[in-house]
Amino acid sequence: MHRTVTRVALTLVASAATLFALAAPAQAARTTFSTTTLTSGPCVGRQDITASTSPEYPDSVGFAWHMPTVVSGLPIACSARMTLRWHNTTTGASGADSFDISFAPNSCDVMICIAYTAKTGPGRITAELTSNRPHQAGKTEITVP
Repeated sequence: MHRTVTRVALTLVASAATLFALAAPAQAARTTFSTTTLTSGPCVGRQDITASTSPEYPDSVGFAWHMPTVVSGLPIACSARMTLRWHNTTTGASGADSFDISFAPNSCDVMICIAYTAKTGPGRITAELTSNRPHQAGKTEITVP
């Protein structure tokens, strides 16, 4: 009798935990990745991007392009064309956006220079940031609930 009560109690606790987990609101996810690139001028630059999900923007990933930084060299006329490509490996959807980025002091006057939301759909999203100059591509993955 005691074992039966224990088994029933454990089953009820496990069922309640499962229901609570399913009913919990979607959690936001966040990841930051970088690309280091040669530029059109005498410097090497780095572009950081934060990818994030939020319950306020369902089926989407927000991309925030941080203020570009000069890694080495003189920040004189240093720029590169940066392209962010994303791919939903669950649904096959994909997209890309390109921007000319200036790697100079005060190239933008806020910490987040470019921000937008991509309607990726739910699933596993891969993102890659590349440059039109020799570079080390930045890559990340994020799951959209």
